[in-house]
Amino acid sequence: MAKRRKDQEPTTVSMDEIDPDTVEVLGIRRPDGWGLPLTDEARIQTIERRIAGGARKVWDVMSPEERAWLESIGAEAEVRFSLRGGKKETGLLGKMKKHKEKPIPTLADDLLATKGRTLIEASINDKAKHLLRSAKRFVLTEEAAIKIGEAIRAYPEMLVDHGWFARTPFETCWIEFPSRDFHEAIVPGSSTPTADDRVGYLFHGDMAFVGASNGQHGADFSPLVYHLHEPDSLAKQLEHCQTMQVSRAQLDNFYWGRTMAESLPNHVLKGLRAQHGFSVMCEERYRDKLTGADWLGFSAGEVRNIIGLLLMINQPSGIIRTTDVAHRRVVGKRGTRVLMGHSIVTLNLDRRSKPDRLLRRPQGTHASPRWHEVIDHWCNDEKARTLGYSADDPKTFGRGDHAHVWEKDDVKLVATCSICGGRRWRRRMKNGRGDRARGTIGQTRVVITNENLEREPA
Repeated sequence: MAKRRKDQEPTTVSMDEIDPDTVEVLGIRRPDGWGLPLTDEARIQTIERRIAGGARKVWDVMSPEERAWLESIGAEAEVRFSLRGGKKETGLLGKMKKHKEKPIPTLADDLLATKGRTLIEASINDKAKHLLRSAKRFVLTEEAAIKIGEAIRAYPEMLVDHGWFARTPFETCWIEFPSRDFHEAIVPGSSTPTADDRVGYLFHGDMAFVGASNGQHGADFSPLVYHLHEPDSLAKQLEHCQTMQVSRAQLDNFYWGRTMAESLPNHVLKGLRAQHGFSVMCEERYRDKLTGADWLGFSAGEVRNIIGLLLMINQPSGIIRTTDVAHRRVVGKRGTRVLMGHSIVTLNLDRRSKPDRLLRRPQGTHASPRWHEVIDHWCNDEKARTLGYSADDPKTFGRGDHAHVWEKDDVKLVATCSICGGRRWRRRMKNGRGDRARGTIGQTRVVITNENLEREPA
């Protein structure tokens, strides 16, 4: 029997120090100082079950993707140098570390790191940061932002017709996107050197706060807060006109963006103002300092963007796909910084899919016996599913003999068909549902293939 050398005793190393050819994995050590989300804990337990089953080789215990993920959250491995090899090389080669791409902070990270004077009062800014820390965070890729912008430009009437169904998937959530690409897709040629690089919306219930950043001014929250599905009264609109030094007709330019508003029919133009409202925080600070052109310049079109993004984020997993990114620690000039975890949103549309799929009335999902994270979603009763169809959803064509005419209750979030009595309601979920004793399901949604998408009615 071979004699065990001293360097074959168990030792703890970081993930980037593991050499698959010379070590055996004995266990995983979780990062110290902060707890792990349930989904991350479930992934580590899956790896530990492989070790308990007798796996020792690195690639039998974990895949390269799992090793990179463990490295990103700061986990370590308990290893033993095997008899077939020795320690890693010493000297210059042993000191060289594999090059790693430095994580890029999101807009949410920059907002949380902001200190000093802000556009809103310090107490309100602190409350917004507190909400941001607890929010479910989504980050859109450039491709997803462009496709959504193109859908808004091509089908603006859907923002009004389906605006009542634009609800947040979580009570508190955050959606950010590359602003220049997004606005360029809506209004080609609208990007300017002073435009924001990234914009994000922080939702809490039916309130939406706006955060933005560019290379000149850094990240900050806007003094405007939007109230979804709560239209302003006539007196409130007149108060906005006095504060912003604009007419009531120009308020529609504020909701849609001036360039886009010029080409809309009258009933669509007034639709957003009739459904949603807004207010100005710290109003006395800006009453005499900003002109109407200033207000219409830096905040125009936000309501349009918010409704379009909410309609998109509520679409089923066959259309959108989310990939979770764990929180990470990075070392900079000012010390260690923790970057917040988030979900990257991509779109699963083939070339033949029409962009209006992103703005259609959202559909519901089914339940699972195991515990899983569930977003708030729309449900239909049997009458709504069988006695009629929705004129905006081709998949329901052929059901029943009439198109549903919805009478909407904004308080209970219930829509009732005036013809057949079919009902649609908003199901509120508290983080998730299911039985934890049967296991847990990760947050990444199941994606159907493009072949299945092509078989659906266009």
